[in-house]
Amino acid sequence: MQDFLKILKRFAILACVILLAVACITVFGPKYRTMCGLESRCRFLRAQVENKQRDIHTIRENEGRLLTDPEFVARIAHQNRRVFPNEVVFVFNDN
Repeated sequence: MQDFLKILKRFAILACVILLAVACITVFGPKYRTMCGLESRCRFLRAQVENKQRDIHTIRENEGRLLTDPEFVARIAHQNRRVFPNEVVFVFNDN
């Protein structure tokens, strides 16, 4: 009889451990998948923010060059087809 109770106890403990493992997987599995998805989205959005910050920095540099560099102004005017070849570009200062 003692052997039967020992086997029954071990079986009950094993069943409890299995049920606990299944419950943990059932509860925490979807949360873990959601967390992984949110982390990847966060990395993607951070990369987009860094790209936009680089773009803003480039635009601000070009804006500064428009105010100080007449050759840059002429080149941009030619690129945007505002000025055609052999035309003169005048840059006026507000001094």
